Amino acid sequence: MRCLTLLCALLSFGVTGAAAEDYPSRPIRVIVPFAAGGAVDTVARVLTNPLNASLAKPMTVNNRAAPAA
Repeated sequence: MRCLTLLCALLSFGVTGAAAEDYPSRPIRVIVPFAAGGAVDTVARVLTNPLNASLAKPMTVNNRAAPAA
C-alpha cells in the first residue's frame, strides 16, 4: 500500500495545468439564414454589438439566404 501511495505522489509532481489559449481564438461569425436587410438580419446585427464589447472579440454577421426554389 505504501508503494502505491508513493508512486501516486511521485507521478502527481509531473502533472501541470495545460496552457490554454483564450476562447474563442478567432473572430466569431454569426450566420443568419435569411437575406440581408430583413428583420432577422437587423436583430442579429443589434445583438452582436453588446457581445462585441463583452467578449472583446470581433463578430461578423454572414447572411446565407437559400436560393428560391
